[in-house]
Amino acid sequence: MGGDKAIYINDVEPDETARIEFFQEDEDAISNLIKMGDERKIKEKIDSFFSHPKSALLPFDQYRIYLLEIITSFLKVLHAYGLDGSEIFDENFSYTDALTKLQTPDEIKQWCAQVCIRISSKIKCQRVNNTKILAQHAIEYIEENYQKTSISVEDLCSFLHVSPTYFSTVFKRETGKSFVSYLTEVRLRQAVDLLNTTEDKTYVIAQKVGYAEPNYFSYVFKKKYGVSPSKYRDS
Repeated sequence: MGGDKAIYINDVEPDETARIEFFQEDEDAISNLIKMGDERKIKEKIDSFFSHPKSALLPFDQYRIYLLEIITSFLKVLHAYGLDGSEIFDENFSYTDALTKLQTPDEIKQWCAQVCIRISSKIKCQRVNNTKILAQHAIEYIEENYQKTSISVEDLCSFLHVSPTYFSTVFKRETGKSFVSYLTEVRLRQAVDLLNTTEDKTYVIAQKVGYAEPNYFSYVFKKKYGVSPSKYRDS
């Protein structure tokens, strides 16, 4: 080593009794980071798993056991989100291959980071798809129930099994409108169709499109189209 340094054999020989352990808090931490989708923090956390001072002296079989525990944590996340492992791992991947083909701690670390980022990306895509589906179901519900004067965002959220706060955020992002704005748009569109195709009185049309108060219906209609329902029909 130079510098008149003496080195004990135990400092450089692998310690057969040493262990590198993947604790429950480690599993929870990496699982949460995958779900959050922060690539930088994922890499930092994976680095920390292999940064223990004793790790360089461990027998490589210990790393294989460690890798197996990490793979198990990956599979739990995949199962929780209903993801297909074939979309995450390489084609024809087998866990036995991973244990035999990865020959150094650095290779294991890099592979784990890549897998974490792939899973995180898939979860992100799934969330985007889920929010689009949620918004579509909400639109269908409104189209089918706009005639009900009692329809509310709480009714819709109960039907969709989501909280009003979450729903409002998703619906506004996907449609550009709030629940009330979208419902009003649907009701007025139907009102215009009835004005053009029927001889119904405006108060009857108001009830048919979900307005219990004809005066309020006229107010909302005029605010949207600049004229009252009766004048719209006459024009």
